[in-house]
Amino acid sequence: MKTSMRNLLLNLAAIGLLALFLVWAETNLDGYKVQILNLIAVSRVASFRLNYPGYFLRPLLASLVMALSARGVYALCAHFLLTEESGRMMMLLCVGAAIAVAVIVYAALVLALRIVTRDDLALLPKGEKLARILRVR
Repeated sequence: MKTSMRNLLLNLAAIGLLALFLVWAETNLDGYKVQILNLIAVSRVASFRLNYPGYFLRPLLASLVMALSARGVYALCAHFLLTEESGRMMMLLCVGAAIAVAVIVYAALVLALRIVTRDDLALLPKGEKLARILRVR
């Protein structure tokens, strides 16, 4: 148990560092070089192999689909509900609908693409029960 927890913490540290560098790279064009060097350094030092599709590609795909669905719902809602005389409440309704659809789409994609595993859910309170309900393997 201690070894698996240690590996999990190392994975989370690597992902956290990558996320930090992604945010930092938004303001610095050379940031991508630092991200790549950081990934290389972590993969050389760590005793585990990073699952690149699991950590990067599948969450990126889920995020892109979520963003496109939110944008589409907002565009449709704005097309049919917003006029020159529409107030803030109509705009808030459109934004709320887009956010609600984005949450549902992302949750469905996280389960469909198996981004979250049973081991991940086991770390949450009542995680085993949640994994059974969601049928996560």
